[in-house]
Order: sequence, then structure tokens, then C-alpha cells
Amino acid sequence: MYILSFNDIFSNFEVSVTVSLENDGSSIVIKQPLDVILSQDHKQIVALLEYVRYSFLPEIQLCSIKVLSILSSRMVGLVQLLLKLNAAKGLVEDFANCLESRFDEFQVIENTKGDTGVLILQLLLDNVSRPAPNITHLLLKYDVDSSVERTILQPKVHYSCLKVILDKLEKLLKPEINYLL
Repeated sequence: MYILSFNDIFSNFEVSVTVSLENDGSSIVIKQPLDVILSQDHKQIVALLEYVRYSFLPEIQLCSIKVLSILSSRMVGLVQLLLKLNAAKGLVEDFANCLESRFDEFQVIENTKGDTGVLILQLLLDNVSRPAPNITHLLLKYDVDSSVERTILQPKVHYSCLKVILDKLEKLLKPEINYLL
């Protein structure tokens, strides 16, 4: 039986696991890092990351982004795992949609730690120097199935965080649109 508290997960990156002992009915609590717990069932990783599409409650999206940030810093082969589980394409689109929604809000950012757009951009920056293929490559729609160095990026063709960022920059360059900002 798993007992999850998002505050516990993100304050010390550990999850309490209650293990029931068969013989005497007692139980013990074991604390393990989040990535260790999730590595035991890869489908749970995908399930948590897919919550980024839950736009009705931004706190849930924030948790999903934070989970990806934790996993991308601790799990070797995360991109390959997401590809193997056929989750990569959907996650690229989900994270791009979350970023685009944040850009469309036109709100002043008061708390950068609680902003989905800032956290996604920070996730991209944090992973850019990690060995290829990494989460930044995936979310920017590099060809992570082969050599990322040889990828021909087509941001106008593929929906990704790269397309969202470039579209936003393009809008900022057009004065007739900027007056709304």
C-alpha cells in the first residue's frame, strides 16, 4: 500500500511505503526516493507525467512537471523508456500545450516556483547539458530515435515546446499584436 503526500515528495523527494507483514499482521514504513518507487512500475511514471494535461487544477500540473524534473535528473534512459512505452509523442504535445496555455494567460508572474510555464522552461534549461537524448531533446521534438545531432528541426510542422516558444517570440516581434501585452 502506497501513501503519497505531494508535500513529502517534493520537500525531500522521498515517499513513505507501508509494507504489511503477512505473518503477524503488523506493518512497517519504509522511506524510499520517488524515482526508486516509480522505477518498479514504469506505467506509473507515465501516469504521473500525463497529469500535465490536467488544466483544471494547475497544482496538479505543477506536480507533474516537478516529477519529470526529478526523474530527468535521476533516471538514466528516461527518454528511451518513454519511447518504449509509446508515451513520448503524447507527452511532447501535453507539455507544449501546458506551456502554450501559460503563455496565453498574459499574467504577471509573481511566484516563479509556482508557475507552470517557468517550470517547463527551467526543465528545458536544466536538461540541455545532460547526455543525449534527454528530456529537452524530447520536448523540443528532436529525433530521439536516432542521433539528435543530425536532427533537422521542423518547428512549424511538429507541435512541441519549441514551436510554442518560437510562436511566442514571433508574436512579440509584431507590434500590431504587442499592444495587447
